[in-house]
Amino acid sequence: MCPDKTLDEFLNVMSHTLLDVSEEPGWRVWPMPVFHPSEGNFYLTVPERSFIVELYEHIKCLEQKGLSNKDIAKLFKKPSRIATLTFLFEWLRRSKLTLEQRVELATKLLDYIKQLKREDPFCITKKNILLTPDEVNDLMRTSHFLFVKDHAYLHQLIGRVNAALFLLCEIIYFLHHAIGHEFHGPYYLNDGRIVLVREYYDLRNTDCWDFVRNLSFNEFTTIEIYKGVDIRIDFFNRMRSSQPLPQALIGVCVKRGDINAPALSSPEDIKSVLNELLEVLELGQESLRVLDKKSMIRKYVEVHYFIRKPLTEKLGVEWRPPQEVYEFLERVAPPKEIAETFKKIAQMSREQQIEIIKRVFDPRINKILEA
Repeated sequence: MCPDKTLDEFLNVMSHTLLDVSEEPGWRVWPMPVFHPSEGNFYLTVPERSFIVELYEHIKCLEQKGLSNKDIAKLFKKPSRIATLTFLFEWLRRSKLTLEQRVELATKLLDYIKQLKREDPFCITKKNILLTPDEVNDLMRTSHFLFVKDHAYLHQLIGRVNAALFLLCEIIYFLHHAIGHEFHGPYYLNDGRIVLVREYYDLRNTDCWDFVRNLSFNEFTTIEIYKGVDIRIDFFNRMRSSQPLPQALIGVCVKRGDINAPALSSPEDIKSVLNELLEVLELGQESLRVLDKKSMIRKYVEVHYFIRKPLTEKLGVEWRPPQEVYEFLERVAPPKEIAETFKKIAQMSREQQIEIIKRVFDPRINKILEA
């Protein structure tokens, strides 16, 4: 793998994706007004014993133990979880890593994403392909589907369940909701139907939040069949469609567990899940209301450290942030460098914006804007 070619491809995708999202209605919604994500990322990257420094060290230790890139990639669980870590590249130049180490870490993370996908790792074609055609066919053959033609309100029910699960991911993982889900597809069947798979995981994250303690499941999966709709998924697992997906739904297989779990047998079972989710969401909203800005950033930091838990368990070390990070958070105010950069480029042409955003996230350079 050529590091420069991989990084250039990633930077092109990152810059275009961020600009596309910034042009959509509602992109400044919570938690943006409470804290800019670059503030949280600062505390994950800049302290002496930062998340990013320790992650680099953990990866080197795992390699010394004989783990391959594929082995390490699987410890992160899903590719879009790794993709969220690329937002930390904006502060890499301020970390304690050397230039060579920064490039090495960035390149490894991007390769881990490639290891977990079947094609198009950066979703340039707006598809997120994790399954082979044979695996999709097996999924269709072995799954128990409920069909809209048999249950008139099924499409509305599935829409509400997915909305509740997505909101739960946002409460637990803030704007980086893809830490808790992987939407993949669209997969095209020979008869023109389209399959979309939504896998939600680490929902009962009691390591970071108490309000999910009584949630009866940690994973949840839907295998959805559509027709006559255009579905697009970007590098950060944001999904868009040419019409509201419930309107195009044909059938669905719903599992209270991972993709291999048994299917729920009726809409009534799904309704029970929805009621449980609504109760948990109310508790989650109450948990958020009591957090001030600093407490919210602290949680933001902790859920990012949670990502490394499977790696640290393999090494027998602590996954939680070291005390120095908490002390740094209390002592040091985050600079406005990144936020101010995005303000400065707001009135520039799209081409100029793209070039500067590339510089922001490029681990190979030390200065974003030339004097």
